[in-house]
Order: sequence, then C-alpha cells, then structure tokens
Amino acid sequence: MPDVALIALVYSRRRLERTSEVIRVLSNGRWLDRMVVVINGDAIGEREVAPFGRLAGDLTVLGHDNTGREFGAYQAGLDALAGTLPERLVVLNDTVGTHSHLGGGWLEAFRRLVGHGPSDSFAAGIIDTSERRLGLDGRTGSRWIRSNLFGLDRKALEAIACRLRDPLIEDQVVATADIGSFFGPAVDGAMRRHISDFLFSTAGNHWYGARPLDASNCAELAGKARSILQEMALSMRLEDAGVALREPVPDLLGRWRDRIGRKLFRARPGA
Repeated sequence: MPDVALIALVYSRRRLERTSEVIRVLSNGRWLDRMVVVINGDAIGEREVAPFGRLAGDLTVLGHDNTGREFGAYQAGLDALAGTLPERLVVLNDTVGTHSHLGGGWLEAFRRLVGHGPSDSFAAGIIDTSERRLGLDGRTGSRWIRSNLFGLDRKALEAIACRLRDPLIEDQVVATADIGSFFGPAVDGAMRRHISDFLFSTAGNHWYGARPLDASNCAELAGKARSILQEMALSMRLEDAGVALREPVPDLLGRWRDRIGRKLFRARPGA
C-alpha cells in the first residue's frame, strides 16, 4: 500500500461534522497514513479537530490566516509534509461536504483511484471543461480539476516542484468595481469572460454567490476570482508538465447507490 497523506482545510465549525464524514469515507479504516489539518482563522480550536486523528496514523494541526485563501492553506499543509513527501496526496476543504453533490459511490471511486491506481504522474478529481481554451500567464487549457477535493501522486507533485499555489496569480486580480481594471494582463479575454460570467451574472452556470460587481462586493469577488485562477493555473501547470488529469468513475454498485438518491452529501448553497 502506498503512503497516503491528506491535507484538510477547515473554516467553519458547523461544517466539521460533514468534513469528518467525508474523511471517514476516504480513510476506509485507516487508509490515510498522515493528515495535516489547516485551521483557517480563529473560529475553530485545535481541540475541535483532534478527533480527526482517529482517521489517520499521524495528525498535524496548523493555523492559517487566509493569506492566499485556500491555496495558501493547501501550500502550508504541503510544506508541513515537505521532509517526507507522500506517495499519494489528497487535498480537500470543508466546503466539499456542503457545496458539492458527492455520493458515497463517487468518494469510494476516488479512494480507489488515488490510493490504489498506478503511480504514473496523475491528478484526480472532478474535471470541469470549457468550450473555449482559456489563457493565463502564457498557458492555455480547457479542462481543470475542482480544487475542493483532489488527489495527486508523488510524481505529479514533483513535476510541479511541490507548488500548489502560484503567488504571481494574486497580482492578476484587483479589488475594484471597474471591470476593465479587475483583471491583470496575464488573464486573456476568454478567461476574463469565463470568470465574469461565473461571478458577476445570475444567469446560466454561475457561482451561488454571484452578483453584479460593485464597490461593496469587489473585495469578496476579487478573492473568489483569485481562487478560480489558482485552480485553473494548477491544472494548466500539471498538464504542461505531462501529468494526466483523471476523473474517478464509480463502479456499477456505486452508480446505482448514487443514482437512486442515497447521496452521502447534498449541496447547501451558502453553507
């Protein structure tokens, strides 16, 4: 069995129970050798995440001040593992149990793929696509892995020099109500339209918190836009490095369980 580590980012006390349940399914009876829990802010204490230690062989708890949002926390968690890089890494944040429609069958398929699949430089998770190629800092792509739950093998981590977060991305979004100045020069027109439709429009496929950009919300929407760019940039860097992007496929039983509505989690917008 490969050495498997998990980085779990937690923001909200009310999401701890669901996050623990996701990790329990993924751990499958101590499948996880190591876990790093990154606590964002001061709403949660170390004692409240101590029970997570029952789901892994070794538990480390870190504090985080939200610098770089979730990708800053992911990087802090990975840095804590830097001395002993795992053969497989799973990364999640606590929105995965409330903002995603993930069934138990899918989670089991994810566990099999990450924990038991061949180590040949891969990243795994839900893959989203765009009809257009989106450009960022000289790279382009039309498919990316959602960053609220994903896995990588050691070869994939080494291919991107163990950098989950790209600090340069932060400078490509400005917290302004002027849409013409909101994005930096490294964000091409297709990417600008893609993010604008997702964040600033309430029609079509949009973020649950989408609304027209103005002075009262530009800071929050800028933070979300940076997270989206980090998500896109990670998949682009992975693909440029020759890493395969794979989506878990539940087996027949798992598909049947999820199809009839026995979902482990149901999305709760705004949770």
